[in-house]
Parts: sequence; structure tokens; C-alpha cells
Amino acid sequence: MGFIDAFKRWRLAKKGMSSGKKRRTSTTSENAVVDSMERSAWMKLLIYAVFSCSVCLIAAFYVSEETLFHNSGLRRSLICMILCAAVILVYHTKESLRVGNARVVLIFGGILVHLALLRATCYLIDRNAWDIDYRILLPPLAFAPMVNSVLAGRHAGAFSSLAVSIFGCLMMPVPEIFCFLIISLIVGFMAVALTRRVRRRGNLLRAGFYVGLTTFLLSLAFDKIDLFMLASSEQIWVEGTKIIVVLLGGLLTGMVVSGLLPALESLFTITTNISWLEMSDL
Repeated sequence: MGFIDAFKRWRLAKKGMSSGKKRRTSTTSENAVVDSMERSAWMKLLIYAVFSCSVCLIAAFYVSEETLFHNSGLRRSLICMILCAAVILVYHTKESLRVGNARVVLIFGGILVHLALLRATCYLIDRNAWDIDYRILLPPLAFAPMVNSVLAGRHAGAFSSLAVSIFGCLMMPVPEIFCFLIISLIVGFMAVALTRRVRRRGNLLRAGFYVGLTTFLLSLAFDKIDLFMLASSEQIWVEGTKIIVVLLGGLLTGMVVSGLLPALESLFTITTNISWLEMSDL
């Protein structure tokens, strides 16, 4: 039968009705290996271990003069490991038992990227001796919550908001920890609420705008931005820059997430409502 099928394909190719090639299909053994890795408990434990080590490298080993326990790397590492264990336990008991390992990689990977961006921002601020308020105003506080909310659902987005807020506190000066925790949590939950049923990419930009607006209002509440200083010719540039950074930061977050979605959907074989709607319009 194989020879006959090959001959038929050759005849169709001669008539220009076929490429002469046979579509490649996955074998049963390949599917079995992929499925076993997707549901493997050992693979899940490996993901958790890699996540914990990565968080320690990003958060615990970033030390500046005013961070928590900056004189003791052992204490910072111990606190980071305890927080990792708590975060993993919360996720594992709530979500991980019902989802595959690919979804776990997506959620925890988004958290790691968020923390890496936060660390890069803190390093940039320290290197250039910028105002300490930029540690809260400049980072993309809604990145991981927005990505995971769109791709994995609102529960994953809320979990991401909680995780990045907790770990981010390790990179904040001690007097700013409470302020950062509250702003990061509220901004993250706002991003999750705004992307709950997003159907168009433009909605992500709108969500980014409202995220920036929320950050701006919280910055006013915590005295990170002082509008009265705008009346002073000496401080108008300083406060005006902070306002621009906050509002543009939210919009840029929405734009970046919108641009990354197609690649992430393809990588993790997820189809969002945005893609379904776009395909239905073709």
C-alpha cells in the first residue's frame, strides 16, 4: 500500500495537484513522551526548584544600602527561600493539581521575567542616582499579572500579582516596602480585572492606560508625586517627569503584552479570545 500511495502522490504532483510530499504526523511514542512530561510530578518539582533558585539569584542577591538585611546575604537567602516555599505551596494546592506543567512554566516564567525587569530597573536607578521614588514609579508593575491573566485566567493573574509584590519587597528600601507592596498589589489586581474578558488588542492598551492612571493616583496618595510642586519653576520638571513616566509606563506595558501574546500563544499552544475573534474576522 505504501508503494501505491507513493505512486498516486507522484501522479498528482505531475499534474500540479500535489507537492508530492506527505504530511508529517506525530507518532504514538512522541505523544506519550510529551504527555508524560506534561503530567510528570518530577518535572513539576524540577520547575519549582528552578523557580526558587532563579528568584534567589534575582531578588535575594540584589543588595543596596537600604534593602532588608543588606548586611547579611544568608538572611536574605533564607527569607527568599521561605517566601518561595510559601508561594509554591499556595499555587500547588490551589491550581497546580489541575493543570499541566506547560501552564506552570508559563505562570512562573512570567513571574521571573517580571522580577528580572524590576531588578534591572532598580539597578538602573541606583547606577544613575535617581530619586528613590522611581523604584515604585518606573517598573512595569502590571506585566506578569496582565500576561498571565490573559493567557491563563484571572486566578493565575491574581497569583502573579501576589507573588511579584512579595518578592519585589526584597529589592525595595526598608522604608518603601509597605508602599511598594500596596501599590504593586492594587495595580496588579487592577490589571487582572481589566483583562478578564479582553477580546481585542486595543483593550490591552486601554487596560495599560488605566493601570498607569491607577499608579498615578496611588502615587499621589503615598506622596510619591506632589502636584503642588508643579507651581514651582524649580520642581515642575521633576514632578512632571514622574507623571509622564507613570502614565507612559502603563501604556507601554499594554503595548508590550499585546506584542508578546502571539509568540506566547504559539509557544504554549494557547488560543485566547483575542485570537479566536481575529480568526473569525478572516
